[in-house]
Amino acid sequence: MKILLPLFSLALGAAAALLFGPSDRPSAAIAASTPPAAPVLVELFTSQGCSSCPPADRLLEKLDAEGAVVAVSRPVTYWDRLGWKDTLARPANDALQDRYAQRGLPGAGVYTPEAVVQGSAAAVGSDERALRRMMQQADTFPEDVIELLSYLAPPQEGQRILAVPGEGTEVPIYMLGSSLFGAQLAAHLGLPYAFASHFAPDALDDAAYIYRRDFKPGQIDK
Repeated sequence: MKILLPLFSLALGAAAALLFGPSDRPSAAIAASTPPAAPVLVELFTSQGCSSCPPADRLLEKLDAEGAVVAVSRPVTYWDRLGWKDTLARPANDALQDRYAQRGLPGAGVYTPEAVVQGSAAAVGSDERALRRMMQQADTFPEDVIELLSYLAPPQEGQRILAVPGEGTEVPIYMLGSSLFGAQLAAHLGLPYAFASHFAPDALDDAAYIYRRDFKPGQIDK
């Protein structure tokens, strides 16, 4: 029996694809384009004047030592008003944390210690269980994008899930991101890429460089 997947459900992105089991993964040709595993970006908003931050600082060091993350410490200035001036704090970190909060990321706000994982979700920076769970979820994103692309490609023999309408249309998928990971993934898959520089203006040049350096022709260039 075949399952018909309405096109509007594709607008939910790769999250809709997660509803189906591994037997319905993309064809081998598409799956072969999966990029190599990349470290997950973890940004810790911290402060020398925050009494709750040392455990989070130590956890970030632990994760960094494991090699599973790109660990970035982002000391903020707003606790300086208590009389202890943070010698490493930068106003740009305050602004970035504000932008994450304004985007409405799950768990995001203006507090310390706050850890933001892959620019998509946040948690208390000392909550190791929560951080590892978010890191694990972030690891599936490349597979989710590839699965979404497979629903818009010509159907393969024996494919049980069909996008109707949509199959065979190869509708271009544009990736919008505010992290270097998004630039790397879009380049590897040969997808059009737009960088949300209003969220992370300091990373714009690096994202453009990575995208140009790592770009591989994909389906859109056939």
